[in-house]
Order: sequence, then structure tokens, then C-alpha cells
Amino acid sequence: MNTNQSHAAASNTFSLLAMAVAALRNAGEALSKLDPMGAQHDAQLLDEAISRTRTVFVAPPEPLRNFMDSLPDEEAITSYITDRIDDGNMDIGDVTKYMARYGLMDPIAFAVEMQERMTGDESENEKEVETV
Repeated sequence: MNTNQSHAAASNTFSLLAMAVAALRNAGEALSKLDPMGAQHDAQLLDEAISRTRTVFVAPPEPLRNFMDSLPDEEAITSYITDRIDDGNMDIGDVTKYMARYGLMDPIAFAVEMQERMTGDESENEKEVETV
């Protein structure tokens, strides 16, 4: 499974969860229309149901778990960036620019981008070793 397929699987999972919450809300609204006197009670029940929905952990499908497990962790990313600075491949003056750029990114998108950069650098290093 490639990265695009993994992203699609993650999006589908989150879409299904969002649709379930929306269905709960719609059901609550329908109940309150049937029994206007019980609308406040229905709203409380709906709030409780939604809050429970948010706290229930649903194990992601295996392809999504595999994708998430394949992403670099904080330690690997830190080591990669430190090595780039030490090797002179990243100017220390650019760090603040990168912090602002990456700090505003979705965490998964950031991890994917770092994985691509790390993999790309490994490929270039292997090519350099072969030509030497």
C-alpha cells in the first residue's frame, strides 16, 4: 500500500467517525421534535452520547496502523535534523523558518514529509558511496 492509499484509508476512517457523530446529532434533533417537553433531557443524552463517542478508542485498520508505525518518531526526526546541521546541510539561521513552517503543519503530514526527506537523503548517500 502506498502513501496515498494510506492517507485515503485514514481519511475514510475519520469520515466514518464524523458521520457517526452527525447521525447521533440528527437522531437527537428528531427525538426533540417528537417530544418538545423532553428536548432538554434529549439534549443531555445526546451530549453524553457524543462525549462517549469521542472517548471510545477504535483500533484503526491494519493498513493504517502499519502506515503510522512506519513514520519516523520524534527522536529519529531530531537526530536527522541535528545531523543535517552538523554536516552543514542546513543553516542554523534557517531553523526558525523551518520551525514556523513545520509547526503549522498537520503532525501526520509533517512526519510523512520528514520520512520522504530522510529516505531521499539515504538514497543520495548510497549513490555517493557507490560512485566513490
